[in-house]
Amino acid sequence: MAESAEDYIKKGNDAFNAGDYDTALEHFNKAAKIDPTNSRAWSGKGKAILKSAKLSLDYEHANEFLDKAIKLDPENKEALKYKEELKKKRRLSRLQSSETSHDIDEEETSIPTAIGFLTMVLGLIVFIIGFLMVVSVSAGPSSSILSFIPQEEQIKYSSWTAYAGILLFMIGTMLEIRKE
Repeated sequence: MAESAEDYIKKGNDAFNAGDYDTALEHFNKAAKIDPTNSRAWSGKGKAILKSAKLSLDYEHANEFLDKAIKLDPENKEALKYKEELKKKRRLSRLQSSETSHDIDEEETSIPTAIGFLTMVLGLIVFIIGFLMVVSVSAGPSSSILSFIPQEEQIKYSSWTAYAGILLFMIGTMLEIRKE
């Protein structure tokens, strides 16, 4: 005599209660194959996958089976219970993965942070040099550090050096802000 879907559901529940989730899944699969409209078979598949140690990250399949069980029988308490458990496991999994990605982010941002900071420092140094050049040129051509360059060119070079310093400082600042 061929076994019914209810027989396989009973065997599946027995295996599930014994902690043999793989065997339970096999029985629930057979029950769902015999009677695809049996919400308890689909609920069993969902809970077996959810509890299975080797398939513990296969939440999509568990969710699919539990949804089907609830669609077939919206009052299926077992499916509703395991659907809630699935939500909790997903939240926990997301929290754990976000903690891991946070650790990685801290390591990955150390180089851009250093680049931003060094660019700001370089910008300040270049600006100070440009400013000193402008002051030196303003004091007179004989005292200028750039006395080997014609007067008109000295003003242009010293001004552009100061502008380059400001630009570098701004770029460094933007790199610092962007990391936040």
